[in-house]
Amino acid sequence: MTEYTARTIGVEAYQRQMLVDVLMTRASAGLSQRALDHDLARRIADWADGNAHDALTALFVATDHANAAERQRLTDADVTAALAEIPQPSVSMGRVLALPQNKQLVLRALVDLEDGDRASVAATTEAISGAPDVDLSRGTVKRYLYEMAETGVVERVQADAGAGKGRPPSRVELRFSPTAFRRLYDLQQ
Repeated sequence: MTEYTARTIGVEAYQRQMLVDVLMTRASAGLSQRALDHDLARRIADWADGNAHDALTALFVATDHANAAERQRLTDADVTAALAEIPQPSVSMGRVLALPQNKQLVLRALVDLEDGDRASVAATTEAISGAPDVDLSRGTVKRYLYEMAETGVVERVQADAGAGKGRPPSRVELRFSPTAFRRLYDLQQ
């Protein structure tokens, strides 16, 4: 749109009560009756600070957390876990899911890696390219990780300093909810 109009279009943040209403409407349409109470919806809305994407992602992740515990109602612990998982700022899931299939495949493998496999870009590349579902070369995986870092889908951050000389290696951090991506990606397969 900015290329067409040569200007950006501002979108106002939701007011708190309006965002609570959005959350309650979505919860009543998609969850069991009274699965989300107003106090938890207000907590999510306060945290999201007017960002409907972040609020709906938090509701999605909290619901997934409750579902995994075989509960019909969301608890404070579910919301706490969801809010802790979503990076701030975060990238729109629409942007992540619009990536080409091979890049999504790399991200799908990335979200399941253990911390040790994400200690550096090299370790992450090795772990992803060695995953049974990934049929991409190490070079392609590494290139995808760097490209996605350039576009902000993931972020390269300095890894813990090593004992070697030179600049410390970087590692890859997600800029989106791993739970939301995992569930949405798996639904497409």
